[in-house]
Amino acid sequence: MQALKLSIVILTSVLIPAPALAGILSTIGITQISTPTQGNLPTADTIQVFEETTDVAFPDGGIALNAGKIAPGTLVDSYNIYFDTESNSDSWKTASGSISFSSPIVGLIWSRRNLEASDALFGAAGVSYGGNWRGLESEDRQGLSDFFISGGGNTLDLSFNIRGTGYDELRVLTAAAPEPFTILGAATALGFGFFFKKRLSQKQK
Repeated sequence: MQALKLSIVILTSVLIPAPALAGILSTIGITQISTPTQGNLPTADTIQVFEETTDVAFPDGGIALNAGKIAPGTLVDSYNIYFDTESNSDSWKTASGSISFSSPIVGLIWSRRNLEASDALFGAAGVSYGGNWRGLESEDRQGLSDFFISGGGNTLDLSFNIRGTGYDELRVLTAAAPEPFTILGAATALGFGFFFKKRLSQKQK
């Protein structure tokens, strides 16, 4: 019996590997990386994601969001999704992918101003965020980057376009797992979860 139990455990471990990041169920075309401990974000030819913070209480008075509304005191997890290649060529580079979280998405931050304002609370300690071209921009620019939320509010599909020294960056706030998120958070997730699409470019004024 012991041998049988051991075999089942081993087989389960082989067939059902744990995700690299606990709050992420799956990714397609997006690389999960460990949270950087210091310096600049690593570059790659694919979109990358890392966990920034977990179980952070959304502050009274709030943090400016580009999408969503979160009640003060709600516990949230923060993930940083970005696309930055080593090359600074003026040619456009495109990367796309999909990511599913274990908890609903309740807030999104993509403008440079709002990213900078939320770094102190949600940014990973030791990481050098920055640059004049971080974040996403409005529709009046070339090289539009797209994203939309699906899967009942848990899945994010992205297509990022960059060139030169610019890079695309999106901060995603999800309800902290396994803590239940507030009714307001649930309504927000469902409100823009089934289909939300914003056409953006990669550069911030």
